[in-house]
Amino acid sequence: MTEPAYQHVTPARVAAYLGRGGDTSILDLAAEHVAVITSHVHAYTRGNGFSSDGVPCQDLAAVIVAAAARSLTNPQALKGETLGAEQVTYANTGFTLPEQAVLNLYRKRAA
Repeated sequence: MTEPAYQHVTPARVAAYLGRGGDTSILDLAAEHVAVITSHVHAYTRGNGFSSDGVPCQDLAAVIVAAAARSLTNPQALKGETLGAEQVTYANTGFTLPEQAVLNLYRKRAA
């Protein structure tokens, strides 16, 4: 089996994923979300899929970018909001099923 390619997850990648690559105002906030989501992914996989210096493999980097972008756009993890007659329902506040499938590939389980 070949070693996975490792990729740095940057706030700029999250901004680009959101279609806001030129918006430098979200980079500091995106950095916070990347740090939190990376920590969650690292804990979930118990470090499997990360290089010795903490860089995630390509699969985990994609999960981190997508989850950080979702977290950035809904930081309170609300399921929905109502203001007067207007109602908004958010799609997902945790890892999606495809993301969980990727995470489970790297998760170390008890024997």
